[in-house]
Amino acid sequence: MSSILEERCDVIVVGGGPSGVMAAVAAKKSGAEEVLLIERYGFLGGELASGLLIHGFFDGEGNQVVYGLADELINNLKNKYEAAVKIRISGKEANMLAAIAVDLEYYKLELLEMLLNSSVKLMLHTTFLDVLKKRNSLQGIVALSKSGKHVIPADIIIDCTGDGDVSATAGAKYQIGRDRDKLTQNLTLIFTMQNVNIEEVVQRMGVAYGKPVDEISKASRPPYFWCKGTLAPWAEKLKEENIFPQNANIEKMGLTMNTFHPNTLNFNATIAPALYGTDVYDLTKAEIQCRKQVKKYSSFLIENVLGFKDAYLEKTAFKIGVRETRRITGDYTLSYDDCIKSRSFSDNIALGGFFIDIHDPKSEEWLYKPKEGAYPKQAYGIPYRCLLPEGLENIMVAGRCISAEHEALASARVVATSMATGHAAGTAAGLAICDNCSPRKLRVEKLKEQLEEQNAMVSY
Repeated sequence: MSSILEERCDVIVVGGGPSGVMAAVAAKKSGAEEVLLIERYGFLGGELASGLLIHGFFDGEGNQVVYGLADELINNLKNKYEAAVKIRISGKEANMLAAIAVDLEYYKLELLEMLLNSSVKLMLHTTFLDVLKKRNSLQGIVALSKSGKHVIPADIIIDCTGDGDVSATAGAKYQIGRDRDKLTQNLTLIFTMQNVNIEEVVQRMGVAYGKPVDEISKASRPPYFWCKGTLAPWAEKLKEENIFPQNANIEKMGLTMNTFHPNTLNFNATIAPALYGTDVYDLTKAEIQCRKQVKKYSSFLIENVLGFKDAYLEKTAFKIGVRETRRITGDYTLSYDDCIKSRSFSDNIALGGFFIDIHDPKSEEWLYKPKEGAYPKQAYGIPYRCLLPEGLENIMVAGRCISAEHEALASARVVATSMATGHAAGTAAGLAICDNCSPRKLRVEKLKEQLEEQNAMVSY
């Protein structure tokens, strides 16, 4: 296969999920002239595009802790399309006070608009392949597309792959899984059902629900945007039909659903435990397991549960959803203690406020809460050092592969927090280009000042 030598870039961002788009836009905004984003799929948006709510904008008391480019995205969705709504979650088992529901198609479009308006160069259908490296310093990447191999020199690389692919290939240290058995969080395939009577579902199954806080002018919006349901009334039948893994405690399991449109529900419910999102055979196994679950699950709901009598399965997500893989070891590793005790740091570049959300591969209930608690009292700081892979120069990480312990990442991995770390990494890259220094040598106070000028929140 022929190789194509591309022109040198100031900054390359690998991965077009929430963190990657924010990183690319921020790099351009902060002074980098040539910014390239590469994305392996034909659209932007990452895991959220499968059919999820945006978590992490708010702390456990409902205070907003993520602003900046992420907030700009939400405001654009609201003002241009009424395609984003803040919801308040309440009910018997509510574990988060607020979230943002978005129309996922407009979300993907608006991310694209943000990139194009910022004059970021974009290569879709392009997969990261290798790094260009001299000693411990990265000098570019090699990517693969239908056109061939692309050799792309660059001054700074931002790894927003979620799995830390670029950093790991470059030789970065990393951790995978929890300390005691190295297992990662469960994989899940989102699926969507249409023609659902959402009010009946909430009344029959709901133990917690999310209603809009924002005013909605369009009448064609659902009464609830989120619902957590119980499967307890159908536990015996579900066991007979063998939908879930054998050790599942169905009486205590929760069924999580969300939507942005009437009569439509996205299900965050399938389970592929004890598999690794960095292993192609495990990913294949997870796709097979979860698609079989979707078939059984949707049929069961239609046949047995009030509200689904006239429903049908519309689609499954474009791929299996991955919550956790590599956690790149940085100059600092965010700890569970940092999160739960709401610590602040002198080099805060973002805030996190979501609860410690662990989908446990061994628990019968599939959710695990640490004994010391799962809810930060208020937002915690994320140090700039968490974005700097130990021992490597001219590369940063953002999103769910930042330097964090297993429990800490369970909070910091969510979409809004990922957008905040992406914003910070991109801003650092742009400033480092302008100062002709490596990201590690960048003066942190200058970075924090620039982030605050861009309306980001770095302290509380």
